[in-house]
Amino acid sequence: MSGDHKLWLLIECKKNNPEFINWVFFSKFRTPLDAFNISQVENKAREAPATGWDTTSAIRNLGLSPGEAVADEARETKGDYAHLKGGDKTKTSNKAIQDAAYQVALATQAIVGEDSSISGRLGMRGVATSPAWRIKAYIPAIVTTAKLVVCDFDPADVNPVTGEVPFDKATLREVPSVTFEYTLPRHLQFGPADISRSYGEGLVDLFTRMHLLVIQSGHFADVLKELGKGDLNPAQGAAS
Repeated sequence: MSGDHKLWLLIECKKNNPEFINWVFFSKFRTPLDAFNISQVENKAREAPATGWDTTSAIRNLGLSPGEAVADEARETKGDYAHLKGGDKTKTSNKAIQDAAYQVALATQAIVGEDSSISGRLGMRGVATSPAWRIKAYIPAIVTTAKLVVCDFDPADVNPVTGEVPFDKATLREVPSVTFEYTLPRHLQFGPADISRSYGEGLVDLFTRMHLLVIQSGHFADVLKELGKGDLNPAQGAAS
C-alpha cells in the first residue's frame, strides 16, 4: 500500500481443538454482485482557506477473485469418525469458529470506531497540515492451525427429509484461505447513515454481516504478500 493508504489486518489466532482438526466451510452460492466487504475510514482535506480535514467511515468492496471461496456456514469436524474417544459421539461443532469470529468482529468494530473518532477530532482542530493517512481499511482475520476445507454441492441434492447431502454428491477441497460471511449478533449490528437508500439498494446485509478472512497458519505469509499487492481507492460502498 502507498504511504497515505493503510491496510490493517486485525487478527484473532485460534489453535484448533485436537479432536476437531478440520474446519469445513460450505460454499455460498456466488452471484456477480458478491463482494468482500470491509470497513474503511477516510480523511479528506478541506479546501483552502479552511484547514484540517473531514473524517468519514464507510463499507467498501475489497474485491473477490473469480475462484475465491466464499462461505456463510462452517463446521469443525473430527479427523476420523471411526475413532470416538471416551464415548463422545459428537462428530461436528462450530464453537471455535463462532468464538473466533465474534472476538475479531468485536475488536474490528471497536478499533474502527476509535480510529474514526480520534481522526475526526484531530481534523476539527485545524492545526495539522495533513492527516497521518488518507484511507485506512480494516480486514478482520482468523488465523488457525486447523485444515481449511471447502464443501461444494448442488442444493438440489439435499435430502428434504434428513437435510443431508449424499457424500458422493459433495466435493471437498482444501484451501489456504476462505472468506467467511459471519452473521453479527444483534448487539453488534448497526444501521447505515442513509437508511432509505440502503434499503432501496438492498444493502442492509452490509450492516448485519461481516466478512472475515480465515487463513490456514501455514499459508499466512503467502496471503500477506497477496494482500500487499493491492491498492485502496475511495470507497464506493454505503456510508456507516
